[in-house]
Amino acid sequence: MFKKSVLVAALCAVSFGAQAWDVPKLPSVGGDKAAAKSSGNVETEVKDFTGKSAELAAIANVSLVAINSAFDTEEIIAAKKAELSKIDAMTDPKEKGAATAKMNETESASAAKNLKSADAEKKVKELSADKQKKIGAALFNFGIAALKAPDLISKGKSILSAATITEAAKVLPVKDALPLLGRFVSDGGSTIAGFMKIAKGANIAVPEVSASSSYAKVDL
Repeated sequence: MFKKSVLVAALCAVSFGAQAWDVPKLPSVGGDKAAAKSSGNVETEVKDFTGKSAELAAIANVSLVAINSAFDTEEIIAAKKAELSKIDAMTDPKEKGAATAKMNETESASAAKNLKSADAEKKVKELSADKQKKIGAALFNFGIAALKAPDLISKGKSILSAATITEAAKVLPVKDALPLLGRFVSDGGSTIAGFMKIAKGANIAVPEVSASSSYAKVDL
């Protein structure tokens, strides 16, 4: 199981207020940074950030879908799997980001609703051992994402703050990803903490999370 201190730290980390992930303004023509020099390889930094951000967002969505599967019919689960595959196949980053955010918003709302249902713990307890294991893995993955999110958000803000006027267009993917990333973690944190309590009540084992943990495979 999660150690209590690790779980609390991870989920508190994702419960940011809006100011924790406000997007810094990009430099404008004539602004203070207009003539500033680049502090590094911005293309490499942006590529690294967007790759990690997309991975975290995808993990969050799969985790939420896996948790909600305890309350969904097989038909609904199949439809969600198809939607995840469709998003995964998208090649346009902006389109993919928007689709990921939309699905996350829907799944977060469903998870929050399911958590409040009177028979939530009963339904989880009655799941097959295989499905319970899947939920345990999903909670574990979300915990890892929670530990990684603060540094990633800080990195994105730093990239935007350091951008020069000539780099403004290059860092736009970071500007687009930051609000989505912030919403993923802030909306999901309290809900996942609630499902951790349900998992404990259902005797579902959730491996301990650390900064060096690797994501578990979750087959929906």
